[in-house]
Amino acid sequence: MINNQSTTPPEDKLKLSFWRRVLKFIGIETTPEHRWHVRLKPRFFILILTGIVIFIISLGGLAAYSTSPSFCRSCHIMEPYYQAWAKSKHSDVACVECHYPPGETKTILWKKFQALSQVAKFITRTYSSKPYAEIEDTSCLRSGCHSTRLLQGRVVSEKSVLFDHKPHLENVRYGRQLRCVSCHSQIVVGKHIEVTWDTCYLCHLKGHKEGRNIEPLGGCQGCHLLPSRTIKVGNITYNHKDFLGQHNIACQSCHQDVIQGEGDVPKERCLTCHNQPEKIDRYKETAFIHDNHVTKHNTACFHCHREIRHGASAAGTKSLAYDCAVCHTDMHDLQRNVYRGIGAKGVPPMPSPMYLANVDCTGCHIMEKKTTNWDLSHSETFTGNKDGCTNCHGKEYIGVLDEA
Repeated sequence: MINNQSTTPPEDKLKLSFWRRVLKFIGIETTPEHRWHVRLKPRFFILILTGIVIFIISLGGLAAYSTSPSFCRSCHIMEPYYQAWAKSKHSDVACVECHYPPGETKTILWKKFQALSQVAKFITRTYSSKPYAEIEDTSCLRSGCHSTRLLQGRVVSEKSVLFDHKPHLENVRYGRQLRCVSCHSQIVVGKHIEVTWDTCYLCHLKGHKEGRNIEPLGGCQGCHLLPSRTIKVGNITYNHKDFLGQHNIACQSCHQDVIQGEGDVPKERCLTCHNQPEKIDRYKETAFIHDNHVTKHNTACFHCHREIRHGASAAGTKSLAYDCAVCHTDMHDLQRNVYRGIGAKGVPPMPSPMYLANVDCTGCHIMEKKTTNWDLSHSETFTGNKDGCTNCHGKEYIGVLDEA
């Protein structure tokens, strides 16, 4: 007699029953008699369509989130840069608007690939602890941002400095093709992508001071507006126009100590980024280095150069001690103290009005004098004469030096 009962173990029957219920729930029905016969109900197609819609919405949401500053902030190493952006003038501009070029320069897929690659680096911990960004000029000059900046001509900055963007960006400046971020590289909190003034000083002042002579690139008034207001210091009143305009007095007659630093490039700075001997050997190839670092990769000047500082001393604070004092110890101490009006016991300070106005020693000591005293290591000095008085104060000061 043939046994028609199923030989399927009880536990397998339970499993089959469970999966049939699952399939039935999602709209797929099968029958025990016809195991491979499948019938799809409308519920199945509704669920599939719903899943596709949810996937598309999720994908779009993820794509939108990946372009938001919050996504950049999800990596802890980006927090200081996020804070710098959040408190800056660009806080209403998303990171990707600047860090990825606009339009067809780079496709959307390329941008998404970059975002995903950054996520992968973060998850695998293969990211650099010192992130570095390259921002192309097209991002800054795009429509709706700074598209008319090159047409504005000479503008006056917040520091009353004259500047024209067009020649700096369109022309090769002394062998260097500048980019927007050559000058706009500041990323400290609150000043994200603002002007790094030290870059201006490096280009305009490096190599343009020799001894007492200062000849900045473009001249002082190429950048600085001639002050129009009358200035009162102590018991004297003066206006720059009287000296620079009427008498054509050089700025360094009063502002001799406005430049500190050489802006040189120590060779060991190269080792900060490079360890290949063949790259270090090209240290003296200035044209190649500037083209490769500044023009092609937007490297900030001070990744390589030492700083040059530029600024005038506050009234009555000039030290009058120059590099000469490094070798000539205590030279002219008496003259400096008299000029500064250093007081003593029972004697109040009485600084010269010239000192209070920041007139440098070189403002009066203008007469070059050759010397035959071979004990000196230099063959010329500068002494005072009547022209040092009349150049600034006019002919009515003739004879004042003789009375001193």
